Amino acid sequence: MCQAPWIAWWNSEADGTQVYFARDSEGDGSSPVILVAASVFGAAFDDPTRSEGPKTEEGIGVGSTLEELTAAYPDSVQVEGFHGVVYQQVGTMFFGHRDGSPITEVVVTAGMPPLELCG
Repeated sequence: MCQAPWIAWWNSEADGTQVYFARDSEGDGSSPVILVAASVFGAAFDDPTRSEGPKTEEGIGVGSTLEELTAAYPDSVQVEGFHGVVYQQVGTMFFGHRDGSPITEVVVTAGMPPLELCG
């Protein structure tokens, strides 16, 4: 796990959910949070449906299917990510999945989720 001072992590071993918050890495420690994300790790990566992480008001989050996401957000736009991850963008929310698998990552940020946070 990244130990960068501009990132704060919380992990749940019980269901494999991790939540993290990132500030601008160039900031002075008082810079605003620019990214909030929930994702899965370990065994939950192979079965993200076991995650009980945060959900949107429409009930979409880690473990939701692509069909559920597009039904809740029919105007979502597909955006190519990194390392095989494809995002469905809804405003400032990015729902990451691989080849139509259940969602493994939800990122809220002003721009495209970065490839690397740890610098």
